Amino acid sequence: LPVVTTLMARGAFPDTHELALGMPGMHGVYTAVTAMQKADLLVAVGARFDDRVTGKLSTFAPNAKIVHIDIDPAEIGKNRIADVPIVGDCKDVTAKLAAELTRRQDESGIPDRSAWLSQLADWRVQHPLRYDQQPDGPLKPQYAIERLRAHSDGDTIVVSGVGQHQMWASQFWSFEKPRTWIN
Repeated sequence: LPVVTTLMARGAFPDTHELALGMPGMHGVYTAVTAMQKADLLVAVGARFDDRVTGKLSTFAPNAKIVHIDIDPAEIGKNRIADVPIVGDCKDVTAKLAAELTRRQDESGIPDRSAWLSQLADWRVQHPLRYDQQPDGPLKPQYAIERLRAHSDGDTIVVSGVGQHQMWASQFWSFEKPRTWIN
């Protein structure tokens, strides 16, 4: 299943994975935002559905059923009503969901998602994050972040304060491992 990672979840799923769509929301990427808006099902693991991700809450993912998993029962349904609320540790809950999905796919087969995955791939190509780094122009922060990432190993821990630099780091650093982004 395609995966988006919110600002706080960067690194929880490898950015280079073929099903990684990037970060959603006002500072996110087109593919992640549009995929969530057009989805028929969102499985939200520890997500808060804050306004920086949803925009106007009443128009967020209007046709999606929501499975909301969180260890804190106060968070479930706080901003977006969950069709399936699940209180629990995400490691345990996702393992059980994966086992159930495998069981059902063994019984009924894997649904054909090729058209959806093709659409996502097209959006990625048509709408990448962009910036213009001129060879003789001023150094762009996005370029500096990408260059630093290219010269680091996968164990580098990125720490950010709050502000524009935080957004650039979350967008232009490719995260591959959990606990490598401290926000």
